[in-house]
Amino acid sequence: MELRQLKYFIKVAELEHVSEAAASLHVAQSAVSRQIANLESELGVDLFIRGGRNIRLTPVGEIFLKRVRNALTELNKAEHDIVEFLNPESGTIRLGFPTSLAAKKLPNVITEFRKEHPQIGFQLHQGSIQEIKDAVKIGQIDVAFVSPVPLNDEDLRGEILFTETIAAVLPATHSLASEKHLRLDQLRHDPFVMYRQGDIMYDLIMSACKQSGFQPRTAFEG
Repeated sequence: MELRQLKYFIKVAELEHVSEAAASLHVAQSAVSRQIANLESELGVDLFIRGGRNIRLTPVGEIFLKRVRNALTELNKAEHDIVEFLNPESGTIRLGFPTSLAAKKLPNVITEFRKEHPQIGFQLHQGSIQEIKDAVKIGQIDVAFVSPVPLNDEDLRGEILFTETIAAVLPATHSLASEKHLRLDQLRHDPFVMYRQGDIMYDLIMSACKQSGFQPRTAFEG
């Protein structure tokens, strides 16, 4: 079995769609299908249940996915360890981050780090928080800036780098616009501009509103 086959297999398993996996990998759909078929032939089992446009893993496919992810994680770590061993003050740090940190926090951190380690470069990976966390777990990136800090994930170690204040952005004519501080329940009757469902900030806001005793009314998602 080839490393390329395993990478294709993981991507198809994650997206449950061959054409979307091929687009993400920047290869032809036929190439992905062929490599998956070759892998299944070599193993002598079906890794996917095929039906309609989407496919899903078989029970043995689920087992295989877990093992393959662990194996690729170790291979990526081994490659990275060798590079660091050969020259610890050079090389590249693969850094993941969400859009929200790109404007100010991230450039400041990189700038300060490079003052002390000018020979080390950065390879930046932008994506959703879940995508970034998954990439750290399998060794595709070395470190990530995410919020909230993943304190309860046994596969990750999280450290609080900084904290931020959440502010309510209101029209100047709003009755609460002149207040210096607000309780969340004071906004229970106002429409919210929200993150998309599935975004971690969406979950945080919904949870905070629930704790304050109301369900926010969403006017827009973005």
